[in-house]
Amino acid sequence: MLARPAAAAQCGGIYRVLLAAVLVVHIVLLSYSASVHSPVVDEPAHLAAGLSHWHFRDFSLYRVNPPLVRIVATSALLLTSIKLDWTHYAQGSTERQEFAAGADVVRVNGSLIFTYMTLARWACIPFSIVGAVTVYLWSSELFGRDAGLLGACLWCFSPTVLGHGSLITPDTAATAVGLASSFAFIQWTRKPGWTRAICAGIVLGTAEACKSSWIVLFVSYPCVWAVYRFVSRKLQLPPAQQLLTILLLGWVTLCTLYCWHGVGGRLETVTPRSRTMRAKCENDDAGDEFECGRGRREVTEHDERLMERRVDVVGSVPPGVHGRIGADHVVVCEDMRIPEGLDSLPVGAHRTHIPAELRLREHRSDSHAWPFDVDTD
Repeated sequence: MLARPAAAAQCGGIYRVLLAAVLVVHIVLLSYSASVHSPVVDEPAHLAAGLSHWHFRDFSLYRVNPPLVRIVATSALLLTSIKLDWTHYAQGSTERQEFAAGADVVRVNGSLIFTYMTLARWACIPFSIVGAVTVYLWSSELFGRDAGLLGACLWCFSPTVLGHGSLITPDTAATAVGLASSFAFIQWTRKPGWTRAICAGIVLGTAEACKSSWIVLFVSYPCVWAVYRFVSRKLQLPPAQQLLTILLLGWVTLCTLYCWHGVGGRLETVTPRSRTMRAKCENDDAGDEFECGRGRREVTEHDERLMERRVDVVGSVPPGVHGRIGADHVVVCEDMRIPEGLDSLPVGAHRTHIPAELRLREHRSDSHAWPFDVDTD
């Protein structure tokens, strides 16, 4: 009677050794790819964005996706001597400044950027390991350990995983952690409990922090729960309060990663990037306004380093308006607080209202900054 459990344990040990061997080979392949291949087009932007998260606790750069992967990637660079250049970066801006900021980081570091990029890539390899282990556990539970080992091999030697897993982009990380979140949720539905619910909630929040595409999980999980309750009436039903705990913990985990920045703020202070959703501000007697949400912050000391990108001004400066005319300066408003020693402000530091004598017309540019034309007619 004791021989069979002992044999099963020995067999399980063999599978674990084989899985470990596959993971080691996977790590070697990812490490090699990370060290020999040049950065892809958006990796410098991710790198600059991650560094800005650490240095300023600001999540403006690459705000189209959550920052977890960028934070993990650039954590490997905190103890290095990487040079930083924030010429094209303004805190709180809704413009896509990350590509210009990434180009600045590449420029100031020269050939050393390849070493820094390799370190950042290596820091993201654990995400792919999470995906391989999740595939092994889930496949083993459904079809046995042979299927689990085969699934892990398919993950570890997939050209897509090997290609994206060696980058600091969020695709592989989001896939792996999203898979882990789904596995944790299914484990909770099969055997409900507060421990499993808490684990599922935390992993859900981590998946949300990898890529915004996983926002669908906040809808799909309640749907799966409802279907499970309907078709599994004779089984132990997952409590509704535990489901709410999972969703709440997912949201709290995501907000915590953002340091709760902006949570509870008014929607009128946010400028959507989508033209469909972007609200139009009404003009008032005080003059034309920028689009909603732009420039409603005071100037910080960090703005003093942003004096190279400026606005061209055509015409005369009305009385009471600070600033100078020229391609290197920007006209600012009467009520703007200007740091000591400065007589002009960087793009993105404007207040909402502009004097009636000036009409500003936005135009697109490849500079990823905020260029404006100013007319007086």
